[in-house]
Amino acid sequence: MSVPDKAIKIIRNSADRIFENKVVEDKRLLEDKKKELALEEAKLFSIEEKWITNKITQDTYDRWFNSINNTRISLRACIERLSGDQDRTYKILQNNLGKLSDLEFVFNNTNTLEKQEFVKLGFEQNLYYQDGVYRTPTMIDLLAHNSYIMKEKRLLIYEKKRENFSIPPLSGLDGT
Repeated sequence: MSVPDKAIKIIRNSADRIFENKVVEDKRLLEDKKKELALEEAKLFSIEEKWITNKITQDTYDRWFNSINNTRISLRACIERLSGDQDRTYKILQNNLGKLSDLEFVFNNTNTLEKQEFVKLGFEQNLYYQDGVYRTPTMIDLLAHNSYIMKEKRLLIYEKKRENFSIPPLSGLDGT
């Protein structure tokens, strides 16, 4: 079973667009977090200065220091994450998108819950086993092009009930 090359190309183009948008957004967010960190550093400097000149008590200093320091730690972690190597992520994405054409590879490299979700999605929860072969009345269009090959190999019989499940069936007044 495989995904058509045209579908993979569409997925690749969409992924590229999404990735480019994410990189731009991450850069903007990185600058915002750096500005926030600079403000927190200034607050910390101010609070330390006030403590040194005895304008605030030790308790007040401790409360403010803990609050400001926790925020600084959080911002530094966020900055570190946003400063990560996006090119490596992009290369991993590009290298693995081509593997979508080999659904056996994808299926074999997932855990049980992911396999169940894939089957639910691909066959709209209508996959069953009868007379030594899997059968389904529904299959997503992305996989349907494989149905004749799967039937010839006696792996899956796709017994389509009607053409388009999003369109209600025609019926008379009595429901027939």
